[in-house]
Amino acid sequence: MVSAPPLRIVFFGTPEFAVPTLDALLRSRHQLVGVVTQPDRPRGRGHKTSYAPVKARAVDAALPVLQPDRLKDDAFLAALAAMQTDLGVVAAYGRILTDAVLAAPRLGMINVHASLLPQYRGAAPVHRAIMNGERETGVTIMRVVKALDAGPMLAETRRPIDPDETSEEVERDLARDGAALAAAAVDDIAAGRARETPQDDAAATYAPRLTKADGAIDWSWPGRRRGARHRDRGKGRRSRRRRRHRALARGRSPGGGETADDGARVSGGPSRRAGRSPDGGAMIAPARVAAYEILSAVSGGSADLPAAIAVARGGLRDDRDRALAAEIAAGVQRWRAALDHVIVAFAKRPLARLDTQVVEILRLSVYQLLHLTRVPASAVVDDAVNLARRAGKASAAGFVNAVLREVSRKRGALPLPPRPADAGSRAAALEYLSVTLSHPRWLASRWYDRLGFDVAEAWMHFNNTPGALTLRANRFAATRDELADRLRALEIETHPGRFAPDALIVDEGHPLRLDDHDRAFFVQDEASQLVTLLAGNPPPPRVLDACAAPGGKTTAIAAAMQGAGLLVATDVRDRRIDLLRRTVAHSGAPNVRIVQADARVPLPFSTAFDCVLVDAPCSGLGTLRRDPDIRWRRLESDLAPLAAAELTMLQRAADAVAPGGRLVYATCSSEPEENEQIADAFAAAAPSFEPVSAAVANPQLHEMLVDARGHFRTEPHLHGLEAFFAAVFVRRG
Repeated sequence: MVSAPPLRIVFFGTPEFAVPTLDALLRSRHQLVGVVTQPDRPRGRGHKTSYAPVKARAVDAALPVLQPDRLKDDAFLAALAAMQTDLGVVAAYGRILTDAVLAAPRLGMINVHASLLPQYRGAAPVHRAIMNGERETGVTIMRVVKALDAGPMLAETRRPIDPDETSEEVERDLARDGAALAAAAVDDIAAGRARETPQDDAAATYAPRLTKADGAIDWSWPGRRRGARHRDRGKGRRSRRRRRHRALARGRSPGGGETADDGARVSGGPSRRAGRSPDGGAMIAPARVAAYEILSAVSGGSADLPAAIAVARGGLRDDRDRALAAEIAAGVQRWRAALDHVIVAFAKRPLARLDTQVVEILRLSVYQLLHLTRVPASAVVDDAVNLARRAGKASAAGFVNAVLREVSRKRGALPLPPRPADAGSRAAALEYLSVTLSHPRWLASRWYDRLGFDVAEAWMHFNNTPGALTLRANRFAATRDELADRLRALEIETHPGRFAPDALIVDEGHPLRLDDHDRAFFVQDEASQLVTLLAGNPPPPRVLDACAAPGGKTTAIAAAMQGAGLLVATDVRDRRIDLLRRTVAHSGAPNVRIVQADARVPLPFSTAFDCVLVDAPCSGLGTLRRDPDIRWRRLESDLAPLAAAELTMLQRAADAVAPGGRLVYATCSSEPEENEQIADAFAAAAPSFEPVSAAVANPQLHEMLVDARGHFRTEPHLHGLEAFFAAVFVRRG
């Protein structure tokens, strides 16, 4: 494919925030022909005239610099016209651009704005977001129009706002994110694939410049808002205010009193040597506090594990703390049955007689003692005792200390059921599978009876071993080989997936370091990627993806269609539609139409489709490696109602298949009730559909992935992948 010619770009910017975008354009394949920045002004205490950050960087790069006093000056407009630019890129220039300036570049101008538009249009979006106690912000790339920050949007990226962060810290991250987003937007414009979304003017809010009045604090406000207002009132007297606002954010008013409960936080920080938190309590490792909060949310039913981890990660500032908190929380859920067995043995009382908060503290601590041996046992025990006190369970602190010290002393000889010498002994086998390998007894019983002891054991070992991170190259931005090369340049080693053509397995490093190429990949398990191959190679011109959110399969099929044809993606809930829109926008897929529809009722389409994919909401029992808490949330009694809903969705979707078209039914379940039994029930009730082998749908599908009945199936012990299933039907003409 011949790439689009590079664009001639003029850059408008002034402060430090704009420098990363300028650098990204300098690194790009496009030609940066000039920089427009504010005139030199007196700066600092000495009021000496000096260069603004953008001018300093432009001079270093030997770029032509224009510094007009007035944007209407004829000399400036003539110089701008002489550059013969294709595109203008703006990042915090500091002035409203005139019509003549906007008209100068052939393709117009885009702006890097530090908010999630249409929220916080104006000069101080980061400061206002923090002062208002927002928990999330981001960067939007928009077209520059005459109205203030009101142009259509090309892209956005989001980030949480930590309660302790200042505007300088947030702006630094947004400047980096905005630079990557702007560079990608320029590439999209050059290639003619940029997609613009109008802003909702009715939802717009504004962020005017700060004034002295913005520094006032009302001590009746909630603690989070008081801390936010205090830490983000301008930049004067910085050192003193930083000391004070960090105390505020962690629970103290300037007069020494405590903030309201909603402003309180268990103190973290990178160092343990002081031994005390700023509010006088014992210092606890932030990752362990976060892990406790995650587990409490999950056990209390307020969130599932992925959602709770996402929320907790947003409250941690250090990547190592985020990783450790997630590792502890997921590990506890993987090994919960074994951990509980050990706790009961050393506590010498049933779990039901222990306080639920104490149980969570013991679980996360026993997990660390048994599985994270790099962590000193003394640190684990001390943090557990202090966490019990901080959770209001001071009376249990001694009990927690005693149990954990006993576990630490005897961790080489734990009272767990051994692997049975005779696998035919059902009782001994189920005790080992359900307790030592930590799976619910009902599921252990099913797998033992259906798969046999050896396969059931292999599946459980697979589920209990954290998998390597799997990426899918986004073909709209990079091939798999191109993505591998980019990762290698960042010292991230990968190898191709075993079966999926776009899969990359990360060996070392972490792709979060890929800040300049975030559109080049999706995180998606290989088994999930393989399901999309059943749409065909290539897929036909009209495809329907029912139950499409979060959009990984949708965007993979769109890429296989090379952006041509029509791919309609549906889901039912507002939240899932929003997630689907973000995924599709991230991919750059131009051929996806999103429709909100309920797959349990007749679908609202008059057009018939050449291929319909029903990736049905299911038990998720095939994904216990990725989502370990599913094993404890699902009950055997869930399977019958889930299967009934799945069959209904398949039957409704079948009505949208054109004669000769293909119907694909897929799940991420390991259980027959949701898989082959649904396929058989549908085939019996729909004589106009003929079951066909998955190999017919895509001859390039590896033969190992097709079972004796022609169904697509991945199994942990055979393929090293999570358990997915799919059946394919063709509508008789």
